[in-house]
Amino acid sequence: MSAYLFDMDGVLVDNARYHIQAWRECSRKWGRELSLEEIKGLFGRSNRAFMRVVLQREPTDKETKFAEVNKEAAYRELCRPHLRLPEGLHELLEAIRRSGAPCAVATSAPPPNVDFVLDGLQIRSYFMRIIDDSQVTRHKPAPDVYLEAARQVGVKPGECVVFEDSLAGVDAARAAGMCVVAITTSCTEEELLPHQPTHLIHSFTECKTILPELFV
Repeated sequence: MSAYLFDMDGVLVDNARYHIQAWRECSRKWGRELSLEEIKGLFGRSNRAFMRVVLQREPTDKETKFAEVNKEAAYRELCRPHLRLPEGLHELLEAIRRSGAPCAVATSAPPPNVDFVLDGLQIRSYFMRIIDDSQVTRHKPAPDVYLEAARQVGVKPGECVVFEDSLAGVDAARAAGMCVVAITTSCTEEELLPHQPTHLIHSFTECKTILPELFV
């Protein structure tokens, strides 16, 4: 494998609980109480997909933008005091840098959230490309964001390793024909395994075992 692609939410930062809280607060403004199962089932998808569930119809562009701005601002305020690197991630990113392999972020998150995480954790320099939803037409679980990431780093899809936490994200990476490492930050092992990731880990410290070539 010669390129490493990272989802952001739930991977580069363990932030699922803050997104859940923000979406619950946002959905109540439309008179809906989203269950934990509904929210987790939408992890990795676009804000428009969330709003379809909240409104139970196709949202307007104005409704989607209003929800995106307000929900994401609420999420950042909730997450800010808890922003930190997951265990083992810094060591993995350093190992990828030493190997000389290209590394990119491929996320459904809007640009302000990308800036919040990458700059807040001071890890932007590890990634040669940042691909978000604004650069593709179809969103996860469609493979487009990962195919675009592979194109931008100049590597064939089959030569990419993807790190994902969501069901939609695992499906997207598999549809792109990539090796998928699923981490159990946002979903349980029991939830992830039916989606057939290549590897399943509970912490980035396990990457020494599944990707030994990086740690020689």
